Amino acid sequence: MTAPVPPAGIVLGQTTDEAGNPHTLVLNVAAPARDALLHPDHVFAVISGASRFSVAGDAAVDSWRFAVNSGLTGAGAPMVVIKSAVGKSVQDHALNPASFSYPTELNEDPAGASIRLSALIADVISKAQSPDPDSSLYSDLAARLTDESWTGVLIFNAAATVPGEIFGQTTGALADRQVVALNVGLDVSGIITPRTSGRLFGLVDQSQASGDALPPGVRYLRALLTNGALATYNQG
Repeated sequence: MTAPVPPAGIVLGQTTDEAGNPHTLVLNVAAPARDALLHPDHVFAVISGASRFSVAGDAAVDSWRFAVNSGLTGAGAPMVVIKSAVGKSVQDHALNPASFSYPTELNEDPAGASIRLSALIADVISKAQSPDPDSSLYSDLAARLTDESWTGVLIFNAAATVPGEIFGQTTGALADRQVVALNVGLDVSGIITPRTSGRLFGLVDQSQASGDALPPGVRYLRALLTNGALATYNQG
């Protein structure tokens, strides 16, 4: 049996909801790895595997809520990326697990994490470049993944709770239901600190056609969050 991860919290995001209440998303990892994440420069960390980390609390954008269930396994398991290094993009780093900060301490399988993260990135870039009318949803995320100077936090496969009403319209069967957010992130200038804060962005793209778990009668759900606010929402 794997021993629980000792708590050593790094605040990934501090946000407020529609009522002004604070929400905090806290990454817990073993102490030596935590120290590496707080190094003043050259950090590129991929964090995956239920025995390597946990995330407490949640983040909010208006009435949306975002959380991370680190106990999930398989293709739907969450991954956290922290980047304070410049000179190489997330895409470049993902291809080389030797460039990861504390790779074995923060990943159960560093090589597997590299392969999986690279595949996620390739899918985002492919969709951003496709002629599909929804390709614009992926443009900003693709730009961050390929920008050598971008720094911040990325969370793949976070859990998003859909509000009961969006833009004055009911969300029907999706109300208060958890769906998978392809990515939730924060733009952070400079190094990660024990109390990092930045403007949250995110992308949800779920559809029955892709085999995603949506309630009966809901064929698709697409949402884009930018600069701490919901920019686009479509369901059908």
